[in-house]
Amino acid sequence: MKLSVRIAALLLVLGFLLAACGKTINTGIKGQAFLASCTGSDIAVGCSPQDPYPATLVIYDKDMKPVKTVKTAGDGTFTVALDPGTYFVHPDNNGKFPIAADFKVVVTEGKLTELAIYYDTGIR
Repeated sequence: MKLSVRIAALLLVLGFLLAACGKTINTGIKGQAFLASCTGSDIAVGCSPQDPYPATLVIYDKDMKPVKTVKTAGDGTFTVALDPGTYFVHPDNNGKFPIAADFKVVVTEGKLTELAIYYDTGIR
């Protein structure tokens, strides 16, 4: 009898762990990074997306302390859970083309703030 209670308790704990792993993100940032054709002399201005771009993004809080580093999927998509607040998204590119601008993003409770990041190829 005691063994079956232990097994039931173990299965309950495993169920909670599996549910936590598949948890849906409903507060944070969701978006996609693209290689882009841009116009003008400023970096990543007047851009038209060309192809999805796998990228690394560093997210800073309002005090410019790094909070998370996110690698996009191969198709450039990403979703990151964040507490409500103001954040700065820095597309990490080591100062080389393709290069993208930084973004200020406000995250609201229960909402995924959408963001499109255009990586300027430098081709004009």
